[in-house]
Amino acid sequence: MATLLSQPGSAESPKGTESTTSPGVDDECSDFNLKQGIIRTNVSPRVAWAMIVLFLAILFGIPLSQMAIELARGSQPRVLDLVRRDSFPTRHDLKQFEDALHDESLVKQWVQPRVQEGVSTLGFGNPQVIVGRDGWLFYRPGIDYVTGPGFLEPWRLHQRGRNLKDVGAGHIEPDPRIAILAFRDQCARAGARLVLVPIPDKAMLEPWRLTSRFDAFAALSPPNNPSYLEFLRELQTEGVEVLDVTPATIHQGDVRFLAQDTHWAPTWMDDVAQSLAKYLGARHGLNAVEKLVSESANVSRVGDLVDMLRLPADQRLFPPETVTIHPVVTTVGQPLQPNPSSSVLLLGDSFTNIYSAEPMGWGKGAGFAERLSFHLSQRIDWIARNDHGAHATRQILADEQRRGRDRLAGKRVVVWQFAMRELAVGDWKRIDIASKPAPSKSADELKFLTLAPGESRRLRGEVKRAAAAPVPGTVPYKDHIIAVHLVNLRDEQNRPIDADAALIYLWSMRDNVRTEAAKLVPGQSIAVVVRPWADVERTLRSINRRDLDDEALLLAEPAWGDELRK
Repeated sequence: MATLLSQPGSAESPKGTESTTSPGVDDECSDFNLKQGIIRTNVSPRVAWAMIVLFLAILFGIPLSQMAIELARGSQPRVLDLVRRDSFPTRHDLKQFEDALHDESLVKQWVQPRVQEGVSTLGFGNPQVIVGRDGWLFYRPGIDYVTGPGFLEPWRLHQRGRNLKDVGAGHIEPDPRIAILAFRDQCARAGARLVLVPIPDKAMLEPWRLTSRFDAFAALSPPNNPSYLEFLRELQTEGVEVLDVTPATIHQGDVRFLAQDTHWAPTWMDDVAQSLAKYLGARHGLNAVEKLVSESANVSRVGDLVDMLRLPADQRLFPPETVTIHPVVTTVGQPLQPNPSSSVLLLGDSFTNIYSAEPMGWGKGAGFAERLSFHLSQRIDWIARNDHGAHATRQILADEQRRGRDRLAGKRVVVWQFAMRELAVGDWKRIDIASKPAPSKSADELKFLTLAPGESRRLRGEVKRAAAAPVPGTVPYKDHIIAVHLVNLRDEQNRPIDADAALIYLWSMRDNVRTEAAKLVPGQSIAVVVRPWADVERTLRSINRRDLDDEALLLAEPAWGDELRK
């Protein structure tokens, strides 16, 4: 070793000769020689310049290529959204800009799907999707709900309450008990009883599909979050009705969920709807009102978890799954719509929408609300919104009340269906739901744009605020709508119109791709074709939507933006 590490021109010590150098000097010399023998620091000018050029090419080549391609496609480079602003960008603007760059990166769009396909072949998912056995996929928040700490643990509630939901969105309210009891009282003031229906997660009822560790058990009790039983006991003590649809025992081979999706299979959904109908009939005396007809249809698609993997469009790892659904129609063949005069109101999330909202890709007219109507033999009223089951439907109900549409009038029962994982991850914000509609304000007082049924207008305006859009692939849905507050309204000829402001809904994500609306920033001028939201609400009401948290907008009638131009 001494020979290998000796310096050029140095003499070797004869064998058996003892060194007269002190140990400390020997150690320093050995360390110096070791470094000189292993680490070569001689870099020629040619190599150094080559490395510098390569580094600069990567550093500037990718963003310059991105800008060149955007210009070639006739679109404005994203960076100009910030440099052309009249004011200094806010933290929210920078976050929105960063998300847009992340989503629109052409390098990412080409590389990520192919890399993900490769790692998925090896059995690996991504931060949101867990690859199970035999082609089954699982949603990580659902697994975290089952395997994580108790959602009622004081330290956990404190921890979640401190986390920001979104940049600038403030703290979340993590305790479900407070919101549920408040809503129970709000329903009671309107003369209605509240019935909770939490839906278990796939990881609870299909654990054999996730890991081989359960293979030794032919049957077992479903695993659940440590706080769930305490949660049930406390609500029952407070007199809140909870229909717990979690099976007492699960067996290998039982199928209650879709293999590639976060949602339940249509057969188990129908079983739950039938159980709920029997419960409401026995406990609240709901009787049959009319005969409804159940039909049959087959639908096929890959699940939302495959969408979240962001695989190439021609991927073959996960073929489409085919299921049989049962749409419900009247005796004259008309599809069911929410019935405001019903004594039952259902609030639901994407578990209610999965076979009802056509944009979700699993058919229409066969969702939880329709199947519950069929088993009750009466058309019920319902409000359903994908995701955010902890607060989204309550917020819609509150907004309806403020706009003069009392959805609680005449209700005997309010059923609140939500995904059980929301207990651990949801924002259980307290929402004021008035027992009586708020008095309406005059159009002159609000000065918001109003449109007649069937009317369509082209207008220009300046973005005052735009709701944040989700990052594609991070949420279990591929379509999303945002609210935009426009001011300084003008017509096509740039003349003032008879309104100072407008509340407009726009697509922010279609098929897991951000739209131009998702990139809007305050102060930006846009042109848009609008029509009444009521004209499209029947089709789009179930799509996940993010509204603006602004009291001034609660009474404004929203419009739908069909076409957006910057």
